[in-house]
Amino acid sequence: MNDFEVYFRDLQADAKRDGVRVGRAEEYANWKAAAKQEMIYAVRDYAIAHYQTATPSRDGWDYVVECYSVADIAEIIKGCRTAAGAIAKVRKEVKQRADLRAEMQAEAF
Repeated sequence: MNDFEVYFRDLQADAKRDGVRVGRAEEYANWKAAAKQEMIYAVRDYAIAHYQTATPSRDGWDYVVECYSVADIAEIIKGCRTAAGAIAKVRKEVKQRADLRAEMQAEAF
């Protein structure tokens, strides 16, 4: 069984638990697109919540709020299966940028 088949089987189990029937390719594509959109919204909501904290630049969430498009976030979270996984993956990405920015600012002063 390949990764796609395992992923599809897991999606079918989730759908059955939630009362949604996923059997045909079109339904699967719609399901997958909706799941990805929900993950993108979860990342954006998390970024906005952390952007409004006292030190947004330390963690890098300001990059997501101010600079990243939906397509940028979708590219980063490619392969994620949960919203928590997507947030963790984006956190890792923006933390590197924030660390680089802090290093550059320290050198400038």
